[in-house]
Amino acid sequence: MRVRIALLACLFILLILPLPMHGDDGDCSTTPSVRLALGVTARVTFRGGAGAVVYEYPGTRFRPVATLADGAMVRVSAGPTCSGTSQWWRVTTASGADGWVDEGDASQYKLEPWLDVLDLPARTSTGVEIRRITADDAIAYPITTFALKPLPGSAKTVFPAAESDPLDHLIHDDVARCPDVIHASDPAFANVRTLEDLPADNGALDTYPAPDGSALLVVHHLWRSVVDCGARPSALYGLDRLALVTPSGERVLADFPANSAPPPYLDRFDGSALIDSPHSAVIAVGWSPDDRHAWLLVSYTDSADPSIRLYRAMIADLDTGKRIDLGDGLRPAWSLTGDRVQWFRLIRGSDGFTRQALYSAAPDGSDLRTIPLPERVTFVQAQEPVEGRLPPWNATGTQLVGCAQTRASGCSMLVVYDLLARQSSSVLSIGTDVQTLAWLNDSTLIAMTGGLSLTVLPTDGSPVTTLALPAMPQTIRPFADGKTILIDAGRGALYVADVKTGRVTPVHSN
Repeated sequence: MRVRIALLACLFILLILPLPMHGDDGDCSTTPSVRLALGVTARVTFRGGAGAVVYEYPGTRFRPVATLADGAMVRVSAGPTCSGTSQWWRVTTASGADGWVDEGDASQYKLEPWLDVLDLPARTSTGVEIRRITADDAIAYPITTFALKPLPGSAKTVFPAAESDPLDHLIHDDVARCPDVIHASDPAFANVRTLEDLPADNGALDTYPAPDGSALLVVHHLWRSVVDCGARPSALYGLDRLALVTPSGERVLADFPANSAPPPYLDRFDGSALIDSPHSAVIAVGWSPDDRHAWLLVSYTDSADPSIRLYRAMIADLDTGKRIDLGDGLRPAWSLTGDRVQWFRLIRGSDGFTRQALYSAAPDGSDLRTIPLPERVTFVQAQEPVEGRLPPWNATGTQLVGCAQTRASGCSMLVVYDLLARQSSSVLSIGTDVQTLAWLNDSTLIAMTGGLSLTVLPTDGSPVTTLALPAMPQTIRPFADGKTILIDAGRGALYVADVKTGRVTPVHSN
C-alpha cells in the first residue's frame, strides 16, 4: 500500500511540474541563423500586425504572459534554447513583463537586433551627418553621412511660374528704381539684377532621420523675400521641397509652393475669411515605424493676417512618392505598428465654439474613423505651435495626455486618456506650469517646468519625484528602454539621464 501511495505521489509531482525548459527535444535545423545575443536590445519585426507572444517558459504550450505589437522593444536576458522548431530568448519588455519569445521559424524572423539609441542629424560642409547616441554608455558616434548637393540653376528654373513670375517683375522694377535699397536688403541680392541672378538654394533645410538611420527625409526651404523701395518686406516666394536621401542619392518627392492656392478647408475654416493665398510650409515630418511612409504637417498662413495659421495633415508614400491628403489636422502620430495614422482636428460648431475631434485612418487614407474624446480636457490649441507644451501621444499611440486646467501661462493639471479602454485617469497635479512634456513610457511622464530639474510624473498614482540636472534643458527625448532620456542643453551639451537611478552622464563623442 505504501509503495502504491509513493508511486502515485511521484506521478502527481511529475504532472504538476513544468516541462523542461531546455533541451526540449527541439529540432532547430531549419530555423534562421541566430542574430541575437545576451544583453542586447531587440524589437518585434513588422509582419502585418502579427506581433509576438511572450510565454512563461520557452514553448507555445506554456502560459502567455504578454503580447507584443510589431516594433515593440525588448531586452534579451537569457538564451537561446531550442524548443519545438525555434530558438527562444528570455526577454524583458518596456512595461516590465518577463518571459520567452521565439526568434523566428524557417520562413521569417520574429525578433531582430535593434539598438537602444537615438539618432541626431548635424550639418556638415557636404551634407548631413547622423550621430547615434547610446542609452547605456552615453557615447555619440557617427554612423553615416548623407551627401546633399546644392540645387543647380537659378530661382527661375526651380520655382514654379506662379512663384517666379511675380518675383521676377518685382526685382526688375525695384532694381531699376532703387538698386541700393534692394541690394542692401539681403547679401544674396548684392549682385542681383534679374531673377536669373538669384541663387536657388539658400541652404535652409530641416532633416528627419529614418528610425533605423538608413535614410533621411529633407525639407529644403527654397524661399526668397525682398523689400520694395520703401524698405518694406515683400511677399514670400519659393517653395518647400521634400526629398528622400539615401546613400545612393537624393530623390525629390514633392514640392509645396509658398503661394499655392489655399486648400479646401474642411472643419476649422471655410476659407471665406482669407483675403489672398496663404503661405504654405512643411513644418514637421514623422517617419512611420516600418520606414515606408511619413506624415507631413503643412502650415498655411494668411498673408493679410499672419496670426491666422492653419494646418493640414498629409501622408507621403516613400516607395511611390504618392501623397494622401488627410485634410485639416494637428498633431499627427503613427500607431506603434505603422498601420494607422491619427490626428486631431478643430471643428467650429454652429454655436461659435471650437471643439476638438480625433481621427484615425490607414496610411492610404482609407478606413477613416472618429475616436470620441473626453470633455473638459484640452489636447490641442487652436493656434498651437508644432513644438507645443503638451505633445499628447505616447509611443504606442494608445494614450493621450491633455490639460485639465488651461491658463494663460500654461498648464499645471494633466489628465491621461486611454484610447483603448476609453477611460481617463485621475487628475495629475504638478503644482507649476509645464513648459515641455514627454512620455518616458506608458506609465510615466517627464515634465520640464523650468530650473535645473525635471519632474517625473507617474500616471499610476505613484509619488511624484524630481531629477536634478547639471544644466538647463532645452529639449528632452526619451529612449525606447522606458527609463532613459536624452537632454539637450544647447551649444552641443548633451546628457543621458537614467530616471530610475537619477544618474546623469554627459554624452561623449567617439
